[in-house]
Amino acid sequence: MRIRLRVPKDGEVKSEGSRGWFQRVCDSFMGSTATDSVPKILQCRTDKRWSARGDSKYYLEGRHCRKIDGDWQSEYVFSVLTRNELQKIRVVVPEAPVAQWEREHNQRMSEEQRLRLARETMEALVDLRRFPAAITVLPETIAATSKV
Repeated sequence: MRIRLRVPKDGEVKSEGSRGWFQRVCDSFMGSTATDSVPKILQCRTDKRWSARGDSKYYLEGRHCRKIDGDWQSEYVFSVLTRNELQKIRVVVPEAPVAQWEREHNQRMSEEQRLRLARETMEALVDLRRFPAAITVLPETIAATSKV
């Protein structure tokens, strides 16, 4: 198997796509300092998954369920790009208050409602320009969630 590489000419902008990716991988193994001087914000590429909130952008990386001290909790992990920095925020939704809400409303709280709680909490943090590693949704906030 042969791999053919196109060598860029002087002054040529780095190509995108698989060729650009391969070139950047080769540069990282060769110890190139060209990407070391690029700010972190330029290295993080945003796409259509990212949502805007003020001058910040964020997207949901995923959800994890964990059992901590005998209680289940859902953790929603968001990546937030703000002030030239990429930060991670974990929004914890405890299951005990969710179960109480479900008993009071005689229905199961949907994943959409849980995600909305997590997203509203994260957006409130972005509006306040506070970026903790983790925050827990208060039981009062869960109890005030409207029925869908």
